[in-house]
Order: sequence, then structure tokens, then C-alpha cells
Amino acid sequence: MKEKQKIKSSPLFWIIITSCILIIGLIAYTSGLIYFSRSRQLTAMAQKVVSTNPKEISQIAIDQSHKPLKPKDLEPLTELYQTSPEKKELMREKVVDAADSGNVQIVKSGKILGIYPRYRLLIKPIMFTIKTNLDHPSFNIDENPIQFYGRKKKLTVKRLPGKYTFRCLGNSGKKKKDLKQSAVISPIGEQPVISFYVTPPAKKRKKVDVKQFIREYANPFNQESDDDILSFKETKDLPNDPSLRNSNNSSKGLVGIWKQVKGSIFKFNHNGTFTNTSNGNHNYGQYEIVYRDKDYLNIQFTHSNGTKTVQPFDLKNDHLIETNLRMKWKRA
Repeated sequence: MKEKQKIKSSPLFWIIITSCILIIGLIAYTSGLIYFSRSRQLTAMAQKVVSTNPKEISQIAIDQSHKPLKPKDLEPLTELYQTSPEKKELMREKVVDAADSGNVQIVKSGKILGIYPRYRLLIKPIMFTIKTNLDHPSFNIDENPIQFYGRKKKLTVKRLPGKYTFRCLGNSGKKKKDLKQSAVISPIGEQPVISFYVTPPAKKRKKVDVKQFIREYANPFNQESDDDILSFKETKDLPNDPSLRNSNNSSKGLVGIWKQVKGSIFKFNHNGTFTNTSNGNHNYGQYEIVYRDKDYLNIQFTHSNGTKTVQPFDLKNDHLIETNLRMKWKRA
């Protein structure tokens, strides 16, 4: 008994006990470093981030306040995965590469067992634009209103990456319009402009003498041939509002050479330049499509003298028609 007491009171005994505790602690800590390592956590996160179950993604995703994102917030992202597999792969790469900038980042958030760093996927809301030419528009995203019968025709909003259904209700003249479209808010790259544009009702035109109209209103292309001017009856249903704007700048069907009966030639090039020859006059410069709805276009011309004009055109039956002046060119 006395020998046991002597052993316990011996400094060597306590040195051995302390050393054992330290060794065990060091082994446990080292094992934890390996088990809860950054690489192991990222591997597990890479599997969850591509899940089509929003509950699984919510286990690793946080907002800018480092609060967990709710499964409902992540439903648009899982819908995006189903229609765009390349976006799913992009999210996986963001995790594997431990992205530390942009809208999707890997960040430290809290501790595991109060010791080891916990890594989480930070997903930031992305800013984009919604706009329309309807009057008093109401805007909805996935049937959640963001503006009700308001005056603003252009809104800047934020949403997490995903696929959304956008809706715009408003008035075009005396008619009510209900427009819908789906769009993707991408986790990386340029964001879309969600546009709701309709061609407004054609304005009633007064009957005027065409030659007098051309002389008084400075046609920039100097076309005065009666053979190349359509009647009011032929053009009464064609839109002619040069004030309209949208993001559709496609030049499909426009590029090429157009010719009138009396020899006037219009040429649109792929590089955004144009030339026009008429009555011995030569005009050239740059053009830009500032509005397009199917075959109706508003084209802004920057002439060689620096002046700018916007002219409304319609592509109809292999003809290019300037709908304000009712002039036509046929594809050469």
C-alpha cells in the first residue's frame, strides 16, 4: 500500500500520465485535422452542390450574413440544373476550385467541435434588369409580385442564381397585356435584361401629298421616286414608331444590298456600316438596330457628317420598307 502511494506521489508518475494525455490529445487533434480537412469538406460539398434536392444544397449553402439558405430559396437553382446541365457542372467546379471571389465562393463559417474550421458555400444574390414599354406595369417573379400597377417601366432586382418565370401585366393603348417568359440568372457571366415589349397600336395617319411630305420633312436618303413609294392602304397596318427601344439588335434579314426601281441603292454590311446612293448623292456611315420585333426594326443611322437619325423599317415580302415615308427597296 505504501509502495502504491509512493508511486503516485512520484514526479515520474505524473510526468508519464501527462505525457500520455498529451500524446492521446495530439493524436486526436491530428486525426481531426485529417478528417475535417478543407479538401475532405470540399469533396463532400462538391457532391451536395449538384443535387437536385434543394434540402441537400441548403446543408452547405449560406447567405452573405452566413445564415443557412432555406430549401425554398434554392428551388430555382435546382430547376436550372434540370434544364442546363452545364450550369450544374459550373457550380461543382466552383466548389472543387475553392473559388474565393464572385457570386459563388467558398468561405470559412464557424467551427467544427469548436476547433476545426467549417467551410460553406456562399451564394450571393445577382443583380439584373426588368423593363417594358407597357403602361402601368405590374411585375411578378415566380408569381411573387415585385411591383403592382406602378409607374416604373424599368426595375433593377436581385435574385439567387436559378431559373425563374417572369410575368408582366400592363396596358398597350386601350388593350390589357399579360406577358410571360422564363429566363436564367446565371451564377457567373453576364446577366440577361428581361424585356417585355409589344408593338403599340398603329397610329392613324392623315392623308397628305407624298411629294410635299418628302420635301418638307428632310428625308435623309433623298428618295423621291413615285415608283418606289407605297400607298397609304399598303402601309396602314405597318408599325412606325421610331421611339421604341429594346435589347434585340439582330440584323438577320437586313444585311445585303437593296435597290429601288429608279436605281437608288442601299447596302447594309455585317460590320455595322452602310452606304446609300441616290440621284447622284452618296451617303455612308454606321447603323445600329435599337429596336426589333420580328420583322419590324428601328435603325439608328450615324451619317458621315455626324448627324444621327432613327428610321422605322419593315421587312416584308422580300422588300425593305421605310414605314414613315412609305418607301420601299427590293433585295438585289
